[in-house]
Amino acid sequence: MRHTFLLLFILASFFLCGCDSCSVVKVEAGKLYFSDGKSTNIPHWNEAGWTHFFFVRHAEKLDGTDDTDLSPAGYARAERLGGIMEHAGLDLVFATDKRRTQKTAEKVQLRAQTPAVLQYPREDAAETAWLQNQLTANQGKKIFVVGHSNTVPRMVNKLMGPGTTLTDLDEKNFGAFFVVASRGLGDSEYLWRSF
Repeated sequence: MRHTFLLLFILASFFLCGCDSCSVVKVEAGKLYFSDGKSTNIPHWNEAGWTHFFFVRHAEKLDGTDDTDLSPAGYARAERLGGIMEHAGLDLVFATDKRRTQKTAEKVQLRAQTPAVLQYPREDAAETAWLQNQLTANQGKKIFVVGHSNTVPRMVNKLMGPGTTLTDLDEKNFGAFFVVASRGLGDSEYLWRSF
């Protein structure tokens, strides 16, 4: 009986809050702002030695080849993402070599006015070294990374260390939004929302 009440309470809380309360609409001054007017602090925003990563999956793509472009809905999502990150204080924007990640990242790079979209390796074996390099060479910076349904959770897992086991994102999930504050591999905290 107690478990039934607890389950009903959790379900009621979920429906009363609505999914909009979790939808990020702006990142500014070390906070995530949500569509319901609420906000939450990003951990360790102004603390020395903490690097902040923002991870998203590329926006919706056209059906077709492996290196396809964004769909109209994907371009709209990428544009919205650019608006969300416009005042985030980004230092660097990265994407893989695929057209869909590059096109998503370009919208963020233009609105955030970072120098260029840089490329990072999407192979599992090269990611750890790339992440370690970012933590060393770009310590304290704000880094935006556009990846894929498998690379985004994999990199969050690597930053978080043993015990964090995020699985690949659902193929229909283009709105996952991760923020990771990190002092090193295994010494990190993350937030997971949608946008």
